[in-house]
Amino acid sequence: MARHLRLLPSEFKRRYTFEDEYGWTQVVLEERCVFLEPQTNRCAVYPVRPSQCRTFPFWRDLVRDGEWTQEARDMCEGTGRGRLYSIDEVEMQMKRHDRDDD
Repeated sequence: MARHLRLLPSEFKRRYTFEDEYGWTQVVLEERCVFLEPQTNRCAVYPVRPSQCRTFPFWRDLVRDGEWTQEARDMCEGTGRGRLYSIDEVEMQMKRHDRDDD
């Protein structure tokens, strides 16, 4: 993502990330993602977005009994809208997220 934004990795890390209590490097999220452009509502790093973004909202902890949780709906107003994904497609995304989250 640093290269995509034409930043040195150290500058990218300083501007856009923090280390959480488990030692994971996280992107700073305040009211919205720092990479979501306010004028266009589009992702500034879409071609190089991390797995966390590529697999959202298909995370196991955001689905209960085949339905989106309120947390998922609160995180993104588009959750539950748009194209309907097959069970196989959802499971594939969840497995990808599980793998990349390890």
